[in-house]
Amino acid sequence: MKGTVTPEIKPEKFSSGILREGLRKYRSYGVSRLLNEVVIPNIPDIDPKETFFYEKKPTSFKEEFIKKYRFYTLSHLSFKSPFHTDCPENNTAHLLHFVPHKKKTDFLFVTLHGWMSNRAGFMSEICRRLAKSGINACLFSLPYHRERTPAGKRSGSLFFTLDPFRTFNAYRQAVIDLMVVADHFEERGFRLGGAGISLGALIFNTLMGFDSRYEIGVSIVGGGDISRIVWEGLATRFVRKFIQSFGVSAKHFKMLSEHQENFLKEKRRTEEIPKTKCFWFLIDPITYASKRDVLFINGRFDPIIPRKAVLEFKESCGNPPIIWIPADHFTIIFRRYIIRRTVKFLMERSKLSA
Repeated sequence: MKGTVTPEIKPEKFSSGILREGLRKYRSYGVSRLLNEVVIPNIPDIDPKETFFYEKKPTSFKEEFIKKYRFYTLSHLSFKSPFHTDCPENNTAHLLHFVPHKKKTDFLFVTLHGWMSNRAGFMSEICRRLAKSGINACLFSLPYHRERTPAGKRSGSLFFTLDPFRTFNAYRQAVIDLMVVADHFEERGFRLGGAGISLGALIFNTLMGFDSRYEIGVSIVGGGDISRIVWEGLATRFVRKFIQSFGVSAKHFKMLSEHQENFLKEKRRTEEIPKTKCFWFLIDPITYASKRDVLFINGRFDPIIPRKAVLEFKESCGNPPIIWIPADHFTIIFRRYIIRRTVKFLMERSKLSA
């Protein structure tokens, strides 16, 4: 692949608003005709090898001192993302680096916040506790969130929209930027691990499967199988409601699930990611599921990440340990417990892997 930046993937014949406006005039077509004559022909052919491709080269990280605390120093890191988007603010990646004054391990853990997060206090607290224990930690800002939010927009509002290609590209960018983070810290002698919550957990689950440098992880209210999460989850009901307005039903979701099963069988048979018009398969955590050192923490009554999306992904990862908490997706009353178990797992595993 040529060039110094990884480009976005978009349909050539439609604007980014295709699903919001352009498709409305085809409402009378019916699902089959709509897919075969309008949607599928205009989905670009995507080489699976290009999904998370970037030109690996030295990247300049800018570091700014923020504050020195008793047990650690907080600094801000930024670098130019190798993935180019049409939002200038989003093209710079940002991290908060919690540097312990007495380093006790070569591991560095990267934490990923959830969708629409601005302050990210939950994951910041995990970083603080790790740093106080002598472990380097970073809080990474997801695309279109926090410092990467375009002017006049809410943090994260451009990550999930009715434009599936923007979401697809934002997800790609997150994984690529996190591989650049691994490049940077690996060169400095660190080993990598991390934790993610909600959207951050989905992205981290994909990352762990694609980049083996992330050795240890915690998935908090995350899972796999994006199709199921969109069709059954509460947070994506606006997408589901829209596609249902064109006649898409549970029957079509079942057909999609069967198609995904065949896609995964082909991947296991050939040990390569097959080409597909279902481009979201190319970023789905379940596509990259493999045995790994990870802890799952999930809500027993979560309406956003379906239980089946958790259990099937967990099984595909070699059935690692899982903690079911008696809560839904918004686990605020279990905040301290989740933070404590996350830090405990990462600390114990980093010692075992030393």
